[in-house]
Amino acid sequence: MSDCSSHLTLINRHEIRGRTLRDILSSQGRYQSWIAEAMGLSRASVNAWISGSAPMTETHAIRLASLIAIDPDEILAASRASQIEFHAGRLRELGVDESCAVGGGDA
Repeated sequence: MSDCSSHLTLINRHEIRGRTLRDILSSQGRYQSWIAEAMGLSRASVNAWISGSAPMTETHAIRLASLIAIDPDEILAASRASQIEFHAGRLRELGVDESCAVGGGDA
C-alpha cells in the first residue's frame, strides 16, 4: 500500500465517523428549527453545525448540551465528527481518494 493510499483510508467514513450531531439530534427526535429557535440563532447556523460545514463554538456546545441534556464534551466530539464527515465527503467529491493529488508529489 502506498503512503498516499494509507493516509487516504482515513477518509473512509466507517473508520473515522463517530457519533455526529445529526445522530444525536435524530436519536432525540429534535429538529434544526427547534434548536435554532431555542438558541436564538438562524436555522442556517444550526444547519452548518449539523452538516459539518462549520465548527461549533464551545459556548454554543454548552448551550446546546443544556437544551438536550447531553455532556458538552460529547457535543463537541460530535461536532468534530460532523466536520470530518463533511470534509471527507468533499475530498471524495473532488476525487482525492482516487487521484491522490494532495501533496503535489509522488507517494
